[in-house]
Amino acid sequence: DDDDDDDDDGDGDKETYDIVATISKPSENRRKEHAWITEFVESDNDEQLKAAMLSCQHVVYDIGSDRSALRGAMLAMETLCSASSTWGRKETRNFVCISSVMTWAKTKPTDMEDLSAPVLEDEYKRRRAHNKYRAEIELEKALLQRARETNGKVRAYIVAAGHQYGAGENVFHDLFKSAWHLSPAHLPFPGKGDNIVPTIHVHDLASVIANVLEGAPESKYMLAIDNASSTLQEIADCISTSIGTGKTASVPMSETPLDVSQPATVEEFLTIDLRLESGAIKEMNIPWKAPDGLIEAIAAVTTEFRTIRNLHPLKIY
Repeated sequence: DDDDDDDDDGDGDKETYDIVATISKPSENRRKEHAWITEFVESDNDEQLKAAMLSCQHVVYDIGSDRSALRGAMLAMETLCSASSTWGRKETRNFVCISSVMTWAKTKPTDMEDLSAPVLEDEYKRRRAHNKYRAEIELEKALLQRARETNGKVRAYIVAAGHQYGAGENVFHDLFKSAWHLSPAHLPFPGKGDNIVPTIHVHDLASVIANVLEGAPESKYMLAIDNASSTLQEIADCISTSIGTGKTASVPMSETPLDVSQPATVEEFLTIDLRLESGAIKEMNIPWKAPDGLIEAIAAVTTEFRTIRNLHPLKIY
């Protein structure tokens, strides 16, 4: 996660970007792994960060998967807003904050008599966050408010992403890893497994961000989720069938008291239960990699997992 927070500088007619990215643990090997990045900025160096923000046309900050990015996101917004008074009359900057559907985790259904009805994107003002994501939802509001004070010079967007899969895995890594190792034989998942888990392929999320940067959508808040409404058990069954034994097992949820000072656990991510419906992204020109979710794309996602993790099955003769 060296490049959680990316700042992109447009490159005119070629429709390419010079990427300036934060790096948490700088090393020559890590830099070589991301050779497509033009410049690295150390994430704890405020002066470097400010200079990078002011040199870029677009700023993208991911607060959904890294709690330490919250301070940096607000620093970036303040840097842009403070400088905006010196810009030319038509000069603007775009700021995209990638958040998480965890900021919707405790949102009540729209219709309590029809629990299958999804909560719509345009109901975002009544969203209620998971207890560990209260700071994130307050930051979302603060970023939008601060940008409004610049009278359009800084255009801020919040993109609340579903749990991401593909390209090696993150939230679903433990499921893929356990299935790959066939240990235990029955792939465990927490709870009953009947909860709906909103998801999106990481490449599709990147396409959403590119559309926001290039299209300046009217909506300032949007959900980035695929079309699936898969339950946790369905996802676990699919992963186990693809690279495991094909067997799964429900395991009791942790009884450890909630500690809001700690990052969300994998169990907390996997056990949210949300039926959501996106809005703004339906109008975007997205070259979808997995429009119908992880289950429908499992063959490609499994290949990505093995390739990124450099995994090869053992052959016994």
